Amino acid sequence: MLSGLCALAIRAGERPAFFPGGYRLGAASCYVTSAFFAVAGTSRLALALTGLTWGALYLAASAVLARVALGARAACIATALAAFPPAAFLTVTYVPWGYGEIAASCVATLALAIVWRRRGSPWIAAAFGLSAGLGVWMSLQTMMVTLPALVWIVAYRRPNPLREWLPAVVATCAGAAPWLAANVTGGYPTFAHNWVVAPVSGSAALWSNAAWFFQASLAQLFVYGGAPWIWVPLCVGLAIAAIGFVASLRAADQTSAVNELRSRELAWLFGGIVFTALILDVFSTAGSVRGWTVRYVAPVYPAATLLLALGIDWIWRRGRAVLALAAVALLLVPNIALYDLPGTPGRAVLRAQLRDDAAMRAFLSAHGIRLVYGDYFDVYHYNFDALGVAVAVPSIAASDYLGYGAALGNGPVRWAVVMPAGHPAPPAIALNGARAYDVGSMRVYVAPQRAGNAASLLAALRRMP
Repeated sequence: MLSGLCALAIRAGERPAFFPGGYRLGAASCYVTSAFFAVAGTSRLALALTGLTWGALYLAASAVLARVALGARAACIATALAAFPPAAFLTVTYVPWGYGEIAASCVATLALAIVWRRRGSPWIAAAFGLSAGLGVWMSLQTMMVTLPALVWIVAYRRPNPLREWLPAVVATCAGAAPWLAANVTGGYPTFAHNWVVAPVSGSAALWSNAAWFFQASLAQLFVYGGAPWIWVPLCVGLAIAAIGFVASLRAADQTSAVNELRSRELAWLFGGIVFTALILDVFSTAGSVRGWTVRYVAPVYPAATLLLALGIDWIWRRGRAVLALAAVALLLVPNIALYDLPGTPGRAVLRAQLRDDAAMRAFLSAHGIRLVYGDYFDVYHYNFDALGVAVAVPSIAASDYLGYGAALGNGPVRWAVVMPAGHPAPPAIALNGARAYDVGSMRVYVAPQRAGNAASLLAALRRMP
């Protein structure tokens, strides 16, 4: 939802370089969303088009990557693995919160790296640089692919210094122009005010981060789902593909097509990406985050699809087509079973949330509520859903990324506190005589009278236990 709110700010005349909430992600999604708002109006449908756009670009780039790296059959397998990834990666690439463009950029950069390695063209070098530069703007996380790809190109083919490197550098600067301008004029906030790039706190945290990288983040990237009927077939499919790939490394030709990458070349490229992801994650504060951190290592998956597909194809070429097809099914079916497709319980929950949000908008409008206060995850999206009706302000001031609370000023305001149904109201709210209403899954405590000063009200609410 932040992408939509940021897009509204752009339509109001602002030109942010970074995604709301810090200096970690670029604002590319915000500008794409703003364009969709201009064409289709401000709505959730237009907002969803942003995620679909990045998803479509990711899939298109994945198909190109597979075709330039592999033979025809292996490319089809790799494209299928990209189109139906683990649910964790699907979540990362679909929602418009800054990760869909990261995935699309990484895949495009990887495909261009392979083409550049084969052909010494200044135009291809410039295309690679432009994709890499845009990736820098979107997130420094794209370095997980760009850096090892550059080393891989240099190791296998030494590009002409002036004919290729110069166009690549110029195009990189052009792609990263928004990021460069914002940093040069703003005191380099990407490094000065970005917790992600801060170094790890010590050796104990470093080893803890390394363990978490392999046991949680990387594992969830490939095997997402706690039930045995999900992770067992996925692990079997991964094992079959991995055995096929390792076996292909021992083969004399290592390839079945003229333009297909040799297994060892692909292994070095993938190993470099995993190693770079490990270094960037483990030696930074980002690696010390615990919880759902699979998005921090997401660039590893697109390269992994190439290895898995090549391994499965090697098994197929050895006359075991049934086993190869079984491996594909084991890698795809459990993933698809976790998607919130129409008719699934997950989709029903999403539809219920949409109904609840519509009911909340109608409730706030009917009661003349201007200020909605609560936990960030409970209320902030109302700034989009209840646009023009009410302003939602989170309980933590730092989470008010777009400054809605400050914009209220010192005027009188009718207000309400929102929290999940069943949670006890803060004593100060109950003693104030607020009346409770259940709206969908939320409980709304409506103040009996207006507050005389919105700024003073917010300060008082944030002092509540």
